[in-house]
Amino acid sequence: MSVPGVDIVRVVNGKIAEDWVYYNQLNAFLQLGYTLTLPQSEEPQEKK
Repeated sequence: MSVPGVDIVRVVNGKIAEDWVYYNQLNAFLQLGYTLTLPQSEEPQEKK
């Protein structure tokens, strides 16, 4: 599995103080076999 992302670390006095991780969640879920489906409305909408 390959997921592109970024990890940003803030270091204070030689120790990690904060860590931010950003990655493409959609890409990860698709690789795990998930599929996207649009929500179905309960009532059909009238055509204008």
